[in-house]
Amino acid sequence: MKKSDLREVLRQIWRAIRESATRHVGVKILSIVLAIFLWGYVVSSDTSITRSKVLSGVGVQLTGQTILQRNNLALLTDVTSQLASISVEVEVSQSNYALVSSSNVDVVLDLSNITRAGTQVLSLRASTPYGRVTNIWPESVELQVEQLDTRYVPVNVEFVGDVREDYWYNAASVNPSSITVSGPASVVQQVSEAVAQVDVTDRTEPFNRSWTLNLMDGDGNILPTNVLTRTSTSSTVRTEVYPTKTIPISTEISDVFKGTVAEGFEITGVSISPESATVAADAELLESLDVLRITPISISNMRNSYSARASISELSGFENISPEQVYVTIEVAEQIASQVVDNVVVRYVNVSADFRVYMDDTQSQITVIATGPRSAVSELTADDLIAVVDLANYGPGEHEVPISIQLSSDEPEVTFNLTPSTVRVRIEEIE
Repeated sequence: MKKSDLREVLRQIWRAIRESATRHVGVKILSIVLAIFLWGYVVSSDTSITRSKVLSGVGVQLTGQTILQRNNLALLTDVTSQLASISVEVEVSQSNYALVSSSNVDVVLDLSNITRAGTQVLSLRASTPYGRVTNIWPESVELQVEQLDTRYVPVNVEFVGDVREDYWYNAASVNPSSITVSGPASVVQQVSEAVAQVDVTDRTEPFNRSWTLNLMDGDGNILPTNVLTRTSTSSTVRTEVYPTKTIPISTEISDVFKGTVAEGFEITGVSISPESATVAADAELLESLDVLRITPISISNMRNSYSARASISELSGFENISPEQVYVTIEVAEQIASQVVDNVVVRYVNVSADFRVYMDDTQSQITVIATGPRSAVSELTADDLIAVVDLANYGPGEHEVPISIQLSSDEPEVTFNLTPSTVRVRIEEIE
């Protein structure tokens, strides 16, 4: 075949293709659309045609917890943190592919098969109504299991925030006032109390509110509660708030004592410790108070100093007083009296054998005023007193020598006033 003939054949083929492509265009497009529709129908209706879909952040449901507790066991492991990021792979039909999501995949961790304490490895199970779960990540979890323990602990109140020194805060009622805590023994045994932290910032009047409870150990540290259960997570606290005032306590004899001490004795001093108390009450009542008084102490026939505890007398409007009692010290001593004793003989001592002493007869006796406890001086006579002139340091000549005096018995609390207090003597040397 000649080249010209071949070229003619190719032109005819191209012309035929071009005419075929441009003729009945609408029919051809419709055919393509129908083909696509038929393919989609076949794919959606044929469940044997599947795809894989990976889902993350799937939630986990715990089951068998009641049976675990019935076996007297508890989880020490915080399952919530371990199961925070679960992923699954689902084999799903093309028709359900868009329907399956992390919200309709059920992942279950069954605790009912745990029968003893220690390390336990449990497999996760997963299902979905839209397909078949082929993989779970992680496939299993390792759990620490302990014996179950239960403890009753008190609910205490701690005032926090701007706690003002000029106000008194009091938890008048707490409901509940105690709770039951259950969980792994090693954690439960650390719990010593539940604390409601009541914020009193800007509070100047009584108020009532519910507060979250923190579980505390013996050192005041907050314990994690993820592995614990408790009968209540909060308590309602009715808090009283009143202004305060520090007021002195009266030490007037009439305010402190009742009765009289023994005859011949007297009260020489009164002290109260502490000297003041802080009262919480309405502001109007506090403004009217200048002094507090104690319940009087009986001192009938008292002869010695005495210390006792006494209560502060409260008014009906007092909400609180601190302290409620004080220590009272009463100093009791015998009354001091003076006794005049005449004709006390004056004697001189420590005279050298080489000297002779001359003393005016008018000064050989003196008058003494003895002052001291009444029992020591009331019956003194001249015979009980010794008046002495000590001449140890004196030589020949005339001298004005002081007179010293003492009791024949030891009475250190007695003092003396002498009339005269000195005596004139003349000392001569013996030839």
